[in-house]
Amino acid sequence: MRFTIDDLILLFFCYSFIGWLWETIYCSIRERAFQYRGFLMGPYFPV
Repeated sequence: MRFTIDDLILLFFCYSFIGWLWETIYCSIRERAFQYRGFLMGPYFPV
């Protein structure tokens, strides 16, 4: 299966959002309070 550059960019942002959401939910459950993960606006988490 071949991906175009547009497909790769879309997949990158989709998986980035899913990862941010997963980490936010996991840390919020662990701390028993909402934990905002990241200092940027939106689901961006620079590594």
